[in-house]
Amino acid sequence: MLYEGKCGSCLNFEDSKKNELYDNTNANYVKGYCTWFGAYYYPEDSCSRHYQNRNSSSDCYITTILCHRLGLEDNCKELETLRRFRKNVLQKEDQYKDILFEYDTVGPMISKKLEQEEMLVVRGLHLAYIEPVVTFIQEGREEEAIVRYTEMTKLLKSFYQIEVDEKVPEDYDTTRGGHGRFVKKMKKDI
Repeated sequence: MLYEGKCGSCLNFEDSKKNELYDNTNANYVKGYCTWFGAYYYPEDSCSRHYQNRNSSSDCYITTILCHRLGLEDNCKELETLRRFRKNVLQKEDQYKDILFEYDTVGPMISKKLEQEEMLVVRGLHLAYIEPVVTFIQEGREEEAIVRYTEMTKLLKSFYQIEVDEKVPEDYDTTRGGHGRFVKKMKKDI
């Protein structure tokens, strides 16, 4: 892979060419934004200890359930519905920053646990939580979707005994949150 182990292949790296860097070897002179450090870097720059290979298993536990474990495509109906909801509702309203931050904080921990979980549990989570959340969203029942999703996250945190600091840092970027990784605000937004 182009830029293997470098900023350009890190999950925290957002390139200005919208992922065209992987096909364009002349992109070395185009900087991308590091969501971890809140600064701009070239894709060939050495990545720090916060490097996360974008081709590794997802830090989003819902993606882990649906794609990695149940074998659905990354563009399946469920993920596309949830992504639109995140973008059009959760990221636009400050009242949902706690939900986004929690997902970014506990998502990687839950994802790692679910990778090892029995399929019966994975299928049960899909049927009992993800399918109803998607249905609620499609029916315009947003608050019910949020309540059901919150119940699932609470259950998983309790089941896996995950405790995290619930306080949302001031430099957390809600407009880009909810992807299973902490995203800092750009320096110009602080």
